[in-house]
Amino acid sequence: LGGDSGVTPGFDRLAKEGLLFTNFYSTGFRTEQGLCATISSFPSQPKTTIIRQYGKFDRLPSLVNRLDSSGYTSTYYYAGDAAFANTRAYLEAMGFDKVHDENSFPIKRRTPWGAYDEELFAFHLKDARGARQPFFHTLMTSTSHEPFDVPVDEGFPGKDQPQQYRNSVHYSDRTLADLLDACTEQPWYDSTLVIIVADHGHYLPHNRGHYAAERHRIPLLFTGGALQPAFRGTVNQTYGSHTDLANTLLRQIGLQPIRSPWSKDLFDPTVPHFAFWTFDDGFGIADKDQWQVYDNLSGLLLQRRDSSRSTDQDADQLLNGKALEQVLLDQYLDLSQ
Repeated sequence: LGGDSGVTPGFDRLAKEGLLFTNFYSTGFRTEQGLCATISSFPSQPKTTIIRQYGKFDRLPSLVNRLDSSGYTSTYYYAGDAAFANTRAYLEAMGFDKVHDENSFPIKRRTPWGAYDEELFAFHLKDARGARQPFFHTLMTSTSHEPFDVPVDEGFPGKDQPQQYRNSVHYSDRTLADLLDACTEQPWYDSTLVIIVADHGHYLPHNRGHYAAERHRIPLLFTGGALQPAFRGTVNQTYGSHTDLANTLLRQIGLQPIRSPWSKDLFDPTVPHFAFWTFDDGFGIADKDQWQVYDNLSGLLLQRRDSSRSTDQDADQLLNGKALEQVLLDQYLDLSQ
C-alpha cells in the first residue's frame, strides 16, 4: 500500500497472486473493534467498545451464524488469553463451534500476549486436517503486538520502537507466508478462500496521529485455491471497511446477507461505496473523491485529502459522516433495550 519497503515481502508476494483491496479501512483502533466489525458488521464506537458490554454484543448479527445455518463448522484460533476483553464470550455468542486459546496446545515460546505466531499456525494446520468441511476458520495473530520486543532477528537493527515494530511485523509476515505455502499442500486448499486483513493500524513507525486517515488504511487480501483465476494478481480500488466484509463474502457464496445496514457487498456497483471510522473524539469518512476527518470536541476538520478544494460535495460528505456517527450512537444505545 506504499509503506516502508522490505518489511512485508511475504505479503507483497501473496498480493501479486491474489486480489488486493487498496482502499480498505479499519473501523477503529482496537482489536476487539475490528473483530466485532468483521464478524457482526457493527462499526467501532468512540470512547468504548461494544464487546465489553454484556447485553449488547450478544444481540449483534453474526456472519458465523449465517454460515453455520448453511452447514459450515466454525473455529477460532488464538494463542493467548481468549477471555481478554470478553472475546470468548463474544465469539461463543456469535456461534463459533470451538474457540482455541493458549490452553489448546503446548507452547514453546511466547510473548506476554501468547505463543509465537508460527506455533499457532502449526497448531492450526494440524487441527485442520481433521476438520469437517465446509469450514470457517479465523486465526488471530499476536506476536507483532506491542511492545514489539519479541526476541527474533529479522534484519532490522536497533532497539528504538519503529525498528522493533518493523522487526516484529516482518516476523509475522514471514511466518504468515510460510503458513500459506503450507496450506497449498492441504487437501482442502483448492476449495478454500483465504482472507488476510488487519484488525487495525498503528501510529508506528511514522508516529501518525490517532485520528489520521493513513493510520486507518489497512490491507485486505483475498487469495487461496477458491479464488477465481480472473481475480488473481488484480487490485480493487473500491472504498470499504471491516463492516463490508461479511456481506461481501455471503454474496459470493450465494447466502443471504446478515441484517446490518453497515455491510455492503464490495463487488456491487449499484450501491455507494465509502469507508467510515471513529476514534476517541471524532470520525473519518472516505470515498473515491475525498476523505475528511472531523473532531467532535473542537468542531474542526483535522484532515482533508484534497485540502485545496471545499465543495458542496465535501460539505455533504462531512454531514453524512456526522449523521452516521449519530445513527451509530442510537443503535448502540438501542441494543440494551
